[in-house]
Amino acid sequence: MIDYLLLYSPMYWHWYIFAAILILIELMIPGVYLLWFGLAAIAVGIATFFFALTPLWQIVVFAVLGPGIAYLGRSVYKLGHTMSTQDIDNHLNKRPEKLIGVTFYLKNPVAYGVSEVELQGTIWRVTGADMPAGTLVEVARVNGNTLVVREKQQ
Repeated sequence: MIDYLLLYSPMYWHWYIFAAILILIELMIPGVYLLWFGLAAIAVGIATFFFALTPLWQIVVFAVLGPGIAYLGRSVYKLGHTMSTQDIDNHLNKRPEKLIGVTFYLKNPVAYGVSEVELQGTIWRVTGADMPAGTLVEVARVNGNTLVVREKQQ
C-alpha cells in the first residue's frame, strides 16, 4: 500500500522536483516559458504541504495555475521589454560620433597636428591644425577613434 501511495500519489516534494526540472530545462533552452510552470509547480507543492491536496486536486490546481502564471508572467515580462525602434539609440557603440559638435578648451597644445584630450572620462586622440593650449575648439568630425577638431571662434 505504501508503494502505491509513493508511486501514484504525488506528494509535495514531487512538485518541488518537477519544478526544479522545469527550471533547469528553462536554463538550457531560450525563452521564458517553462519558468512560469516551474513557479506553478512550486505553488502546488506548497499548497499540497499545507492543505494535503488529493492527487486530482493537485493536477487541477496545477492545470489552473500553470497557464495563469504563464500568462501573467509573460504579460509582465513583455511590459518591461516593450521598446519601439525609435527609442533605440542609433549611435549605440559609436561614442566618438556623439562628440561631433562638442566644444572644449584644449589643455594640451596641438603640435604637429596631434594631441590628446580628456572628454567624458575618456582620453581621446585629437588631430587638427597646430593650436596652443587654452584654445576653444569644436569636434568637426571623427576618423575612427580620433577626433578631428577645428578652432571655434568665440
